[in-house]
Amino acid sequence: MKKFVLILILVVVVAVLLLLSLRIYLDYTWAPKTIQEFEEKGFVILDSSPDYSNVTAPWSLVKTPVTSIWFAKKAWIRLNSNYLTVPIVHVQYRYFAGVEVRDYWTVYNLESHEETVILPDSFKKLEDETWQSVSRSESSLAIYREVLSLAGKDSLHLEID
Repeated sequence: MKKFVLILILVVVVAVLLLLSLRIYLDYTWAPKTIQEFEEKGFVILDSSPDYSNVTAPWSLVKTPVTSIWFAKKAWIRLNSNYLTVPIVHVQYRYFAGVEVRDYWTVYNLESHEETVILPDSFKKLEDETWQSVSRSESSLAIYREVLSLAGKDSLHLEID
């Protein structure tokens, strides 16, 4: 009976370690696989970011995996006078909840260096949208610079507000 209990405990420990190893592997390998998948479909990566750690995934406290990736297709970017319109695909990794993909449009005002996000089901006029500075975060500024580059515009020397 003692031998059976020891074997059972050993099996449970090995199973838990295997599941934990698989979880850690998935947390750190989803981003390269996702990038490759989107690049094969003609998308360009605009930015990636390790947004947050998760206390239910303690290894993420040591080295935060990439949790957000923004993509665009160069052919879909439109430049009209002072506005640059970019359809963006934002892929976000939510640890145990899986991957969430959101599509939206970002419109950049090239004079004021502001942006607004337009959701697919939004029918507001640009004037009615909420505009924010592209310098409000590193990620926002990095995406703006990359989009300008894709559109053939000079990269600006803006800094974080």
